[in-house]
Amino acid sequence: MSMSWRTSAPTRLTGLASILRSSRLSKILRPAALALVLLLPFTATSVLPLLDYPNHLARMAIETADGRDPALAAMYSLHWAFFPNLAMDLVVPALARVLPLSWAASLFAASAVLLSVSGCIALHRAWFGGRSWWPYASALTGFGFVLTNGFLNYLFGLGVALWSAAIWIRLSGRAFALRAGFAIACGLVCLLCHIFAFALLGLLLASLELVPRRGSVRPRPGGAVLVLAAVALPFLVYKLLGPANTYSSAGQGRLFLQQLLAHGLLAEPRMRLLWLVGTVSSPAAPLSPFSLALLCGVPAAALLRRSLGAARPILAAAVCLLIGYLLLPSTVVDNGMVYPRLALPFVLLVVAGLNPQLGPVGAPTSGAVLALLLLGHAAGTVRIWRHQEPLLRDIRHVIAPIPPCARVLAVRDGGQAWMVDADEPPVDRVFYNGIVYANLPAILTVDRHAFWPMVFAESGKQPLVVRAPFRSMQQDDGYLPLSRQLTLEPSENRRVPGSNRWPAQLSDWRHRYDYVLVLHRRPGTTRPLELRLVRAHGFAALYRVTSAAKQPSCEIAKK
Repeated sequence: MSMSWRTSAPTRLTGLASILRSSRLSKILRPAALALVLLLPFTATSVLPLLDYPNHLARMAIETADGRDPALAAMYSLHWAFFPNLAMDLVVPALARVLPLSWAASLFAASAVLLSVSGCIALHRAWFGGRSWWPYASALTGFGFVLTNGFLNYLFGLGVALWSAAIWIRLSGRAFALRAGFAIACGLVCLLCHIFAFALLGLLLASLELVPRRGSVRPRPGGAVLVLAAVALPFLVYKLLGPANTYSSAGQGRLFLQQLLAHGLLAEPRMRLLWLVGTVSSPAAPLSPFSLALLCGVPAAALLRRSLGAARPILAAAVCLLIGYLLLPSTVVDNGMVYPRLALPFVLLVVAGLNPQLGPVGAPTSGAVLALLLLGHAAGTVRIWRHQEPLLRDIRHVIAPIPPCARVLAVRDGGQAWMVDADEPPVDRVFYNGIVYANLPAILTVDRHAFWPMVFAESGKQPLVVRAPFRSMQQDDGYLPLSRQLTLEPSENRRVPGSNRWPAQLSDWRHRYDYVLVLHRRPGTTRPLELRLVRAHGFAALYRVTSAAKQPSCEIAKK
């Protein structure tokens, strides 16, 4: 009996392996395993340690309350209009009706990652078919700089654009009315997500129409024109009916030309290279070189074997993005991080547009390496993100005495405006030692319904409007001020390393604010005489401003 079991064991294992490799089961197991790995870090902390995320969370709290909370209604009103950058504003408050707000916001962030990665896989499959492991390599970008900077609307829109292109390929040969309606709908969704996602959609669909596909020998310029007209229809409506903002302001062409000549045209080559590498970076930074080696090495090996398939329309769109990446400045009008935002879709389109075949040995080996890298990135991200919780406990402990509608200035004990100090842990770092907690004071609005002047409320980009008398303190963008700037004058700003401008929120702070919240607290740091310590614990400290003018009550402010 035992002999029978020993002889049949290899047969049973072979049968189990064949079952696991079966097409029906692999279609379920591979995507499920990939989604599980990508979602795991989002369970590590209640407030994701992404640069812009706490600020988005504060905006979601205001929109979810929708005027029902007296304190929030006293400080903010909502002005809805048709403009880009609204994906999170439309999705999260709806989810928050059935889920806790923190869960709803985390779910949106996770879905943005899943959309971009699965969109790349879908685009590859739509063109090449098959069940290759290669498009799963796009998951190496899942925890890159776009996510760690908190560009969630853009990431969500990028995924929508990639999925739209994949479906467009499968609609080839269908009635033009159907395809035109699909293009209009996708253009509307992408435009609501982000202006760059909208532009990427137009580029992809135009490439799919202009560049010959497989057996086709002639491009279809007429079809490309009609497709672009259909995609652009929502943008034309937006230009006609949308609110006045920087996308439609006069003089933007001249400003763009000035920015292009000053900071574009191959300027900052080192930073452009770093941002490109940053697409496969993550909090588990030591794994980034191996991820980059896999993405470059597999197509190179397939090219040497003469077994590298290519989707010319997709790669043509990738080349256009690369040209923009090399030539455009980092800021176009008032849209920052422009060429860094082009790096991620460039990498995703390269992955989607190539189909390397490495044979019976190379394919499973490289697939196993990819699986190990993804597990390493996810585990390293979880390990680092978990350290966000102690910081949140410290902040929530010290801000507990703050009443609703209180005016709070947040600063940090640090040496440079944008960069962390050398002794700060990895959870405090966002990308190339940038400060991840620059927007963490937005917890004041979420938890205490207090006013922090840097909550995102820029006209034409967010639906929030700051009410008087808080409006005069609002600052749409900038760095978290340093505590030593409290004793400096604007003319002395040159003494602050990395500071390119004086923070407007510091103007007359002794009379305009009720409290000062200090992050990255350094015990023993000298404070201005007008500050009286209320609470201090670990990462944070709260001070009462003794010289502050009378605090406006929520009722007075609302009037």
